[in-house]
Amino acid sequence: MPALIKKFTEVDPTERVSLTLKLSTRKAVEQYRQFYQKEYGHSVERGELIEQAVMTLFSQDKEFQSFIKGMSKAQTAAVDEALGVLAPATNMPSDLGLMRKAPAVQQAAPTTPAPSILS
Repeated sequence: MPALIKKFTEVDPTERVSLTLKLSTRKAVEQYRQFYQKEYGHSVERGELIEQAVMTLFSQDKEFQSFIKGMSKAQTAAVDEALGVLAPATNMPSDLGLMRKAPAVQQAAPTTPAPSILS
């Protein structure tokens, strides 16, 4: 029977996150990692495997997929803001409040140059 998690082909920006897993979960991840290597003939990093397992679960959860499709623009923007993702249409941060105009810098009054001692 083929693996439920398909061979990794997509490249997507990553960010390191820290999480705590029970020993039983870590054991299952390592077992699946060995299974993946047997199925596809190459090893896989634990982080990649966990990410693919989560994404496989999310893609197969019909209620979650329905929730995503029904998200409002405000909800989507809130997700982007929480992740620090740029808004796709403008390449600007979702929270435009972060892009406030910098205060004007006052010019210093002109000063008279010091007399040169080499003249």
